[in-house]
Amino acid sequence: MKIGVVGAGAVGAYYGARLARAGSEVVFLLRSDWEAVLRRGIWIEERGKESFHLYPVRGFRRTEEMGPCDLIIVALKTTAREALRELLPPLLKTGTILLALQNGLGNEEWMAEAFPGYRILGGIVFGCLTRIAPGRVENTGFGKIELGAHEGGSEALLREIALLFERAGVPCTVVENLEAARWRKLAWNIPFNGVSVAAGG
Repeated sequence: MKIGVVGAGAVGAYYGARLARAGSEVVFLLRSDWEAVLRRGIWIEERGKESFHLYPVRGFRRTEEMGPCDLIIVALKTTAREALRELLPPLLKTGTILLALQNGLGNEEWMAEAFPGYRILGGIVFGCLTRIAPGRVENTGFGKIELGAHEGGSEALLREIALLFERAGVPCTVVENLEAARWRKLAWNIPFNGVSVAAGG
């Protein structure tokens, strides 16, 4: 399975690097970090787990250079999703799966409208991932993903993608109701983010 990562900030770089390290074919869309990652690769620093260095990295500046993918991990900020209308078409082919690893609500619905006919999944990230330098990501949290399908979907497909992450050392569980899971994450974020700001974090 060829995996494309669009949005290689902290979230995209972390999960893409883990999948690549586990043996998956992963290509990254890189913008500001392209030169640094090309020279030095991606460094993942973790508390409670083994840190690692991925090199070389198959990074590109344009999606036209990446080629069609079987699975596309979308990790752009939700506020930048309009850019996907131009970024994703060169990566699409019959059967491509789109996985939104984005915070907030409405990401899967937006993708289904923008790219009809493709299978849309959503992943809810429970981790504390920080891009501390170009090509360097720190994980001080758990890193778990809750995975669900937009408007239902094949349970076998969900379990296949979950197993892909599990083999890469990422805890991944399948949820029946993706929208409810997103609301639970939002309810958790609201008090937690307030406490973090008050504590100066």
